[in-house]
Amino acid sequence: MDKQEINAEPTSPQSAASLGEVLWAAREAKKLTVQDASNYLRYSVKQIVALEANAFSELPDATITRGFIRNYARYLDLDAEPLLASYRARVPQVIHETLHVKSDLHQVVSSADNRPWLKYILGSILALLFLVAWLFYLDYMPKPTQTETLPLTKSSSETQPTLPESSVQQPIPSVDLATLEAAPAVVSNDDVSTLEVAPQIPMPQSTAVVNAEEVMANPVIAQNPPVALNQSNSEVGVNPLFRQGSASFSEETWMQVKDKTGKIVYENLAPANSVGYFKGIPPFEVVIGNVQATKLMFLNKDVNITAQAKNNVARVRLE
Repeated sequence: MDKQEINAEPTSPQSAASLGEVLWAAREAKKLTVQDASNYLRYSVKQIVALEANAFSELPDATITRGFIRNYARYLDLDAEPLLASYRARVPQVIHETLHVKSDLHQVVSSADNRPWLKYILGSILALLFLVAWLFYLDYMPKPTQTETLPLTKSSSETQPTLPESSVQQPIPSVDLATLEAAPAVVSNDDVSTLEVAPQIPMPQSTAVVNAEEVMANPVIAQNPPVALNQSNSEVGVNPLFRQGSASFSEETWMQVKDKTGKIVYENLAPANSVGYFKGIPPFEVVIGNVQATKLMFLNKDVNITAQAKNNVARVRLE
């Protein structure tokens, strides 16, 4: 229909110019102003003046302009078809150029939409390759086995040096003297020339205090006779580093003495009214279980053991 109407209409400049003149003449015949037409059609005054002056370049695209012509012709009670035919004959190239530009824009947009997918595909391929390489690295990476570390841990514990029991100072338990009745006498007042020493007894490190029931259950000291040591002045003079000390006990008392080397030179549960002697290389570490009933002498001098006593037990260092 559009092509037939365009071919039927004359394409002379006079027929094309009649579009604006017809609209202007009809508005003037109804005695309407341009402002009246603008208020009714909701178009600007500038657009109405351009349409009546056939200035189509100042109007929007062809689709909007055709709608504008239909509304304006209806407002003026005119037939819109001849006016539209005149408009198509006037601007056929504008319509063609508009359609051509739209098709180009569509192609550009579609090609732009396809580009991100290519980037996503390439990124996915790179990520997959990186993941495969990482898994390959983890599978072939040497891993330490548990069986290799266990022997090392065990051997380290076995190779730790252990100190002899005689070189470790062991805590001395406090003994209830009332429960120990059958202890052998070490040295009496009549015979002070010899020193009787009980055998060395290792004391447990985890036990700090021994009660009477434990002592009675394990009477090791009472069963083993003390070892006699010759304490004559001639033997002391053999080694010029040796020093001698003594302790007198008014009550039953337990005492232990270690020399500089950590050797126990005296350890016994002495009975009441007895004297014990010890000799060795000073300094001596002396532990006394009944301070109130003990008198300690070293280098022919009385040693004050009361100031270092706690719970009737004293630890004294003799140098």
